[in-house]
Amino acid sequence: MRTAGSIDERGYLKGFTRRGFTTPRCLLELVANSLDSMDKVKCNKKLIFYIQRSCIRMFDNGVGMDSNDSESMFSMHRENHSNDASRGVSGIGAKPALSILSEQTKVYIYSHKEGDQYIKITVPWDIIHTSGQYTGMITICEMNEDEKKKYIEERTIYNMVDGKEAIGTTIEFGFNDKLKDIINENFINIDVAENLKNPLDRINCVFGCEKVTIMYIHYENPTKVMEMYNYFEGPTAQYYKSFKICMIEHWVSNGKDRFIWIREGKNFEIQRVGPGYAKEPTEVIGGLLGWIKVGIYMVKVGLRVDTKIFDDENPTELNAASTDRYSRYDRKFIGTDNNIVQNFLYSYKLIRNNQLIGLIPPPDVTLGSARANAETYFKTLLAQCNIEYNPLSTLDNHQDRVMEIQENKNQLTGDAIPKIFTRLVKAIKDVQCKEIWNYFQMKLAEVAPSESESESESESEEEEEEEEEEEDKEAPAPAPAPAPAPAPAPAPVTEVEESKPVQLEEQNVLSALGATLHRNPSNVELNGLSFEVCVDGKVIGMENGVVLSTSIKSYGHGTNLKSYLDTVRQECGDEKAKQLIKVMSECFQ
Repeated sequence: MRTAGSIDERGYLKGFTRRGFTTPRCLLELVANSLDSMDKVKCNKKLIFYIQRSCIRMFDNGVGMDSNDSESMFSMHRENHSNDASRGVSGIGAKPALSILSEQTKVYIYSHKEGDQYIKITVPWDIIHTSGQYTGMITICEMNEDEKKKYIEERTIYNMVDGKEAIGTTIEFGFNDKLKDIINENFINIDVAENLKNPLDRINCVFGCEKVTIMYIHYENPTKVMEMYNYFEGPTAQYYKSFKICMIEHWVSNGKDRFIWIREGKNFEIQRVGPGYAKEPTEVIGGLLGWIKVGIYMVKVGLRVDTKIFDDENPTELNAASTDRYSRYDRKFIGTDNNIVQNFLYSYKLIRNNQLIGLIPPPDVTLGSARANAETYFKTLLAQCNIEYNPLSTLDNHQDRVMEIQENKNQLTGDAIPKIFTRLVKAIKDVQCKEIWNYFQMKLAEVAPSESESESESESEEEEEEEEEEEDKEAPAPAPAPAPAPAPAPAPVTEVEESKPVQLEEQNVLSALGATLHRNPSNVELNGLSFEVCVDGKVIGMENGVVLSTSIKSYGHGTNLKSYLDTVRQECGDEKAKQLIKVMSECFQ
């Protein structure tokens, strides 16, 4: 009998460069490992890149490693972070990262765990790749006195010793320009960088949710501290109408997945309709007996306040045709390359254990539709959406499998994520976007009277002056009795079906078709005017109610709020329009 089954180590080593491990993403892999290490100790997290003439060192103040940890680190596909909420997945990332960043030269790793030995690991990538042999090639020993002294000094100088001992890990590469350039570009403006135009390649974007100090020290240049990109960091007052945080629960039964949005004490999901699925969520009828909850996703939606986008004090309409109306905050970190900026802002950001894994395209929407109108532009490109979750790191974690997390975490197949999940996220984003949009419309409605009103007032004043002049000419002597005042001219109407005078208080309006499709309408009555105000910002004439004039037909049912108010001003005067704004403001609060 013969047996079979082996691993060709030479072929496996050659495959390092075919797993999506580009130079920038190799560096991200090592940063992730450092952050995982720092998570395990209570410290002010610090990571330092030190460019010297002879070598490049990166060191942290994490938990460090002992000899057993060192062996585990270099075991292929070992679940080193099993049952931890860490950034690791496959147990392979550090090995190709070290090999590629070193350009297949020798790497030294120095590490110390509190109360244990000062460990030195030597990884001879030059010999490993030349021989095609990996097993047994890495050596682990204790640091000598000079190495130990240097290890302690560099952590003491940069205030990385929070406890009794200097702990953490140092990785030392021989100097090479490719690694030096990638590190340097992480600390300069994205528009100036040559190799790091993609935010998904940059440390401050991928790990922006982290509370960590990352420094760049160069033997000739000034020290730099990295600024982190974290869109949803800061007080809620920095966002229009705050920002929304919603929870989606992930349930599993017999290989099937359900995603439940918990909203105001009720459960909503995207349900099956015929051979496919609905585009909008509906309330879940019935329980979840037989289903197991495997995790939770936190969805964040909002728009940072930026007067370049919308100025509360001096509001103007958004312009969908503009190509540079991205927020200053985004442009600072994402840059000005229009294609990259648009794709990043348009997509949902998937964040796993505080690491930005990749971008998920929204369902049923295309980037090209962003400029259809101002509201679509705002919803598609300006308002931002993060999807965050914190799974345990195992190779068979169900959340990771459904979210399409690959062996190399930086490779995400966003299009493959189930639509029953992404449509639920879209519904959550739409709700918050509608609230922000309504806020913009209310602010616009509070500004000075419209042009048409100003023109109307100006014309009216001119007519009055002309009438007074004519009266002075035609009346040489006082009349024995005052003549009756001429009837005022009827107010201008946008669209009139008949040429008879308009009687505002008596005119009935037809039933507003589709009014029942709007959400949570509030009935409002003001000085004999009756209408519905809906939460989506539309004003609708009520059946058997009263409408201002037949001109309302030119706008149709569901008219834009500002257009409706312009009609009120034109037909009934500015005072009644102000009263109307006050009542509407109360309805929307």
